[in-house]
Amino acid sequence: MSVLQGRIVNGVEAAPGEFPHQVSLRANGYHQCGASILNQYWVVTAAHCVEVPNTYDVLAGTNIVTDGGTKHSVTDITSHRDYDPNDSWINDIAVLKVSPAFPIDGITVAPIQLPEQGEQVPDGANVTVIGWGDLWGDSGGPLLYEGKIVGMVSWSYECAAPPYPSVGTRVSSYVDWIIDNTNGTLVPH
Repeated sequence: MSVLQGRIVNGVEAAPGEFPHQVSLRANGYHQCGASILNQYWVVTAAHCVEVPNTYDVLAGTNIVTDGGTKHSVTDITSHRDYDPNDSWINDIAVLKVSPAFPIDGITVAPIQLPEQGEQVPDGANVTVIGWGDLWGDSGGPLLYEGKIVGMVSWSYECAAPPYPSVGTRVSSYVDWIIDNTNGTLVPH
């Protein structure tokens, strides 16, 4: 979202508040990955972002990775039980509970919209991927279609070196899992 050492690749800088659901997931105080707000207590990110034991927190309400916004401690991490980094990072998804609650105002801090379970994105659709401008720190960030999180950045070969594609987690395959693992605080659309 912000220019981190000038490393936006084929993208544009986001305006403040343009993507109020995007947060910075930080390990030991340093930006590690992107994540998306689900509601006032939960975010969704890639499981590989939280597979190493660390002190994690989330920065919300800013598009500058080093400044502004509000900090929220990660108090609970639930990674998909079938996540496997040795099998193409299959099931690369996790939900994280935070404290204190996000100050959701619908302007700079807002929940992301989930797709329906199993919802398909049409071939050739225009989508938007959100990151922090540094490819190594974009994991866990959302891939958006019509305002809904349909994918999350998972992995790529040498930071999406051509001709290899970037690989994302298909969020619509995990909507029921997300709802089941956020203590009943999310309701399906």
